[in-house]
Amino acid sequence: MSSDDAATPRPKALGPEPGRPPLLLTVRELAALMGRTEKSVRHRIERGQLPGVTRIGGSVYFRRDEVLRFLSEGRGPSARSR
Repeated sequence: MSSDDAATPRPKALGPEPGRPPLLLTVRELAALMGRTEKSVRHRIERGQLPGVTRIGGSVYFRRDEVLRFLSEGRGPSARSR
């Protein structure tokens, strides 16, 4: 692994399409998208409250299209859960 590889935040295959979020979102990216903390997102993963969860190795990712559909349907964070 070269030093360039270590500086790359995500595999090229997961990189964003122009003007769109990446195909797979990290916990950090989803938390930012939802306006939540990473801890809050991890709790929702444990409770099975988030769609599109994909585990690769020891990492958790979310399928972008499922998350965006979920949020557009108003099933994302509510004012009450904040």
